[in-house]
Amino acid sequence: MIEIIKLEEDIANAGSTEKIDLRLDLAYQIRTTVASKSTEHAMIAYTESCAINDTKRELRALYLICTAGQYNKDFTEFNKWIDLLIKRSIELNDNPALGRAYILQYRQSMSSGNLKDAAEYLIKALEFFDTKQHASEIVSCYLGLGNIHMKLKNINKGVDYYKKALPYARETNEQAYLMVLQNIGSAHVMKKEYREAWEVYHQVLDSLSDSDVETRRIVLDNLGHVCQHIGELSEALEYFQEAIDLGEKYDCRYNVIKPLCKIASIHQDLKNFQEALAYLQKAEQLTDTSGCLSEKIEVLYAMIKYFKIRQDLANLVLYHEKLLTATEKLNESAMLERIKEFEEQHHINRYKDQIIDLQQKIKLLSDQNAELKATIEKLKDEIIHFVQ
Repeated sequence: MIEIIKLEEDIANAGSTEKIDLRLDLAYQIRTTVASKSTEHAMIAYTESCAINDTKRELRALYLICTAGQYNKDFTEFNKWIDLLIKRSIELNDNPALGRAYILQYRQSMSSGNLKDAAEYLIKALEFFDTKQHASEIVSCYLGLGNIHMKLKNINKGVDYYKKALPYARETNEQAYLMVLQNIGSAHVMKKEYREAWEVYHQVLDSLSDSDVETRRIVLDNLGHVCQHIGELSEALEYFQEAIDLGEKYDCRYNVIKPLCKIASIHQDLKNFQEALAYLQKAEQLTDTSGCLSEKIEVLYAMIKYFKIRQDLANLVLYHEKLLTATEKLNESAMLERIKEFEEQHHINRYKDQIIDLQQKIKLLSDQNAELKATIEKLKDEIIHFVQ
């Protein structure tokens, strides 16, 4: 915040081109946190650049208007500005700017779930980057293409693109290189190539700096997951516990919910039921304060699995009822959020089909809840029969 205030003061006191550069620097810094303000600064910089016929700064401003716009829910003119960025990039024969514009279109297509268009934009973007000068952009393209194919379950194709990204990622920076390696590790897990995944994750772990706590925590969790799959349960427990310790040490306590459940699952397999319950109860306590309904539901499912194994009918009923309440809240909040997005960004009539589809999904979830209620009633009957 102090740095932003200083930048704003510098902007007020700067000369013409320096003022534009400072505006663009500020717009970039706050593009994800204060997107509307970022858009405002980028638009002012665009106007100022055009006024002095500075095409380099004009293109940079256009790019930042579009970038901030993707984080700004109130920004409804993305297509207008991205079309202008493409038009001006072509007119000025600026290939890198054109390539970056197509990357922005890829992100927009991904956010709307249009994977086919997203892939086509990235392939098009690659045509405009120089392999010696634009390594980071090439990494973004290959990484994006890999992610798209992973979503489509074309795992081998996804890995091919990740491997194409590796040499450029190495040129870019260590963080980019390790990110690509992690994705390759995840691909091995999807292919059930656990030994290969273990080696890749360890390569990442050994390369991490001490300050990169969050990545270390994620990799430790992945290693625990791999060891759990190959039956190395004691090693899995160690990795999960290390991930938990890191989360608790650096005040990321809500990030430990999933590894807590995984440790509980291992203790259940080992018939260490008291230990399993202790970990599940700790996870449940965290979900009570985290406010994340999806994680709460995951913990409740784990509790139900535990009490089913223990044949504890009373607690089975209790946790089925908790699960029913949580899923109803999640369904309600998801529906309200989707409707709010439709109303804010577009005329509601344009999305009649989407709303009908959403209503069908809500009906499906309602049917699932009805099944849960039936299960609860059945469990209650079993308890009454058991008591009699």
